[in-house]
Amino acid sequence: MKKLSVIVPCYNVGQYIDRCVESLTSQTLDKSQYEIILVDDASTDDTWKHIEDWENRFPKIIITVHCDVNGKMGRARNIGLTYASGEYIGYADSDDWTEPEMFEKMLEAAENGKMDVVVCKSIRDHGNDYDKSKAGTGRIDVMNIDSEVKRKEFIVANPMSYAVWDKIIRHSLLSDNNISFPEGFAYEDIYYGTLLHLYAVKIAFVDSVFYHYFVNPKSTVLLKDVGYHKDIMSVNRMLFEELNARGCFGLYHDELELDLLFTWYLGTVKVICLRFQKPPYDMFCSLKQEVLECMPDCFDNPYVATSMKEFYQLLVQLLKCNVTENELIQIADNFKKM
Repeated sequence: MKKLSVIVPCYNVGQYIDRCVESLTSQTLDKSQYEIILVDDASTDDTWKHIEDWENRFPKIIITVHCDVNGKMGRARNIGLTYASGEYIGYADSDDWTEPEMFEKMLEAAENGKMDVVVCKSIRDHGNDYDKSKAGTGRIDVMNIDSEVKRKEFIVANPMSYAVWDKIIRHSLLSDNNISFPEGFAYEDIYYGTLLHLYAVKIAFVDSVFYHYFVNPKSTVLLKDVGYHKDIMSVNRMLFEELNARGCFGLYHDELELDLLFTWYLGTVKVICLRFQKPPYDMFCSLKQEVLECMPDCFDNPYVATSMKEFYQLLVQLLKCNVTENELIQIADNFKKM
């Protein structure tokens, strides 16, 4: 059994995969303690050839998986997890890269405090943006979510965010609580990250920039006018139904409703305003209908006034209003100026 498994979903990243895997195989963590699971999600370029070359170079630590059908990142990550033997699970996106000491330091923090999750800092990097003077202090802060009150505060504060690549997570936390990614959709991290906030008890935050998130104009998130941006609505609807099925709203109704206002309503409004040349009015109308169907009084949530910026509060109040197509275009223009 390894101490750590790092899962990397790969799709048409022949141009970037070498930089990513180079950073993972160059970790200061002893190679006997970790494995790298490279999941090729039915790439149509030479990504699989790169992956095979890396496996030939590091056969003792690299596991390769080839998928015949593209299932998007959620499915690739879930498949990777079935191969993982590590006590902790880490993720990396195949066009990103890590600092050499990332996993040694994070595992150290995890093992010293018997943590469920360890979170590091990351930067948005265009490929040459790293200023080592801003690498962080290395300080480790610990949270222990051992009461209902603390859990409520934790959900509202959302200190871990929804990303998965800046974390290592205890494997048993995922298996014991049936935490996995929705498959076949973009924006899968929202679903996964929210469930982590419900079940993690001991969390360490390392004040060190260990992860480089590559600002790739061709990435899933940044491409414009593509149909999968509507997945953010589907994923949040699935999340709402899952939280309901787990009975989570009984204890944390207002807190989870606030979370969904951010990820479902405001998150989709952001996508509508920034990821389309012209904001799709039909998508906005469908969004309002779905959100109000599931959370009919969400605009009166007590956290809205205390936990949202004024602009977001105004956007939430639009749930009660009839918004014309021209008004939506003006809202999008205002959003772009923020």
